[in-house]
Amino acid sequence: MKKFFRKGSGEMLGLTYVTVFIVILFIFMCTLFQLSFGLYDVNKMLMSSSRAAAVCTSMEDAQKQAELVAESTSNNRNVNHIETNIKYADGFSKWKSGASIIVTVKAKVKIMGTVFKSRTYSKSIPVTIENLDGFSGSNLQEQIFNYLKQNGFTDEAACAVLGNIEQECNTWDPKQVQIDGGWAAGLFQLENYRLKSGRWKNLDTFAKARGKSWDDASSQLDFMIYEASGGEPFIANNIKKYYSDGFNGFKQETDIDKATTVFEKAYEIAGNAYLQNRITAAHRYYNQFHR
Repeated sequence: MKKFFRKGSGEMLGLTYVTVFIVILFIFMCTLFQLSFGLYDVNKMLMSSSRAAAVCTSMEDAQKQAELVAESTSNNRNVNHIETNIKYADGFSKWKSGASIIVTVKAKVKIMGTVFKSRTYSKSIPVTIENLDGFSGSNLQEQIFNYLKQNGFTDEAACAVLGNIEQECNTWDPKQVQIDGGWAAGLFQLENYRLKSGRWKNLDTFAKARGKSWDDASSQLDFMIYEASGGEPFIANNIKKYYSDGFNGFKQETDIDKATTVFEKAYEIAGNAYLQNRITAAHRYYNQFHR
């Protein structure tokens, strides 16, 4: 009986040790996952904020937009106390196209456990300013063409965007709302205007942070650049299906048909594409604006 009791006690003790080990391992793994997801969110906020800042018109505008985008990018309740900072890189002191800035995002990542502590993490990235001082041209189509060229688009890529806009918004009115139900609005007909949600809501937030309305043409173009450059991961990943270097690859495209097709499939994602209409319009604008 004593031998049996001692054997049973040993088994219970062993089970206790195993249970404690499993609990500690579980806590460690949960902590590690929390930290990984938290750092992922900080990096995601940095990428989104830097893209938003790159297409702004001033340092003040960039700071406001970066803050807004950073706070709206993460929905992780364990990431808080978010701060952004923008400063000129060494050798630059004026906001102009081609100048470099440093974008920094700081946030506190809350985690449980004793191995890793809750702490504030900071990440920075250098960014080149892409935006210039507004439109130039005799009509909106030419203004958009020039604007895209200023932001590094080839003639072919710029005209591919124009061809898609014409199919989406044939009035060329940045205020245009979809006739059938009012679900989409703007040059790129972003949804959901009717419910004030989705990509249209993101555009509205983006424009307001710059002191502008959603129906401002330059804000809509900057928002397109922001989304395609990584501000909207779904769109950016769509473009990477066609170009290994993503949106930069699209901007350097010299095949009008391919650029027009990619922009529709990766960015517009139209229900009824009418792709040939887009391609025909893109070629027409190329013949009109190519120098």
